Amino acid sequence: MAALLLNVSRGYTLQSVQANDQMPDEEAFCVLVRLMDSYNLRSHFLADMPGLQLRLFQFDRLVEELLPLLHTHFVKKGVKSSMFASQWFMTLFSYRSVDQSCTALPVLSDNSFPLSLVYRVLDIVFAEGIEAIFRFSLALLTKSEDKLVELEFEQILSYLQTDLFESYRIPKEGPPSPDGDHVEEDWRANDFVRDAYDVRM
Repeated sequence: MAALLLNVSRGYTLQSVQANDQMPDEEAFCVLVRLMDSYNLRSHFLADMPGLQLRLFQFDRLVEELLPLLHTHFVKKGVKSSMFASQWFMTLFSYRSVDQSCTALPVLSDNSFPLSLVYRVLDIVFAEGIEAIFRFSLALLTKSEDKLVELEFEQILSYLQTDLFESYRIPKEGPPSPDGDHVEEDWRANDFVRDAYDVRM
């Protein structure tokens, strides 16, 4: 997980998300160290994961308070936040994200979180602290609540891993690329941030 965060931080800059604006390895490592120490992300990776356990407990209480219908549905279906939100908190939503210009990152998969949205999450985390992850997590659940309450256990987990961010995708016009290459699509990053700030915690 730390290697994944280091790879994402290589491609991340606060000013731009263009492919050619990558941090040197030394600066990316400094970002990783800052995340681990100043933002207490290290506690997510210790043996008993005390930081992660605390965040998941806090997240569960927030879902219970702010999204009671969804919380009740998750309880009835046996869905625990540790089954889906652990990777959100441990990777700051950067799990399996890719940047085609940076081959050090993992290969694109169906459950990648779009880098343009990851960069916005990182912006807010660096500006406000790790607790900003709660806002983004709750925004995603709020946006998909109507769909999630209709699903069964396996469907819920599948949706949370693959389709959760689809509501922020800008539909592409025209036919798909003939060569089958995956490119970073356009996403409603500003809407994602706005929805996160609409969450009243």
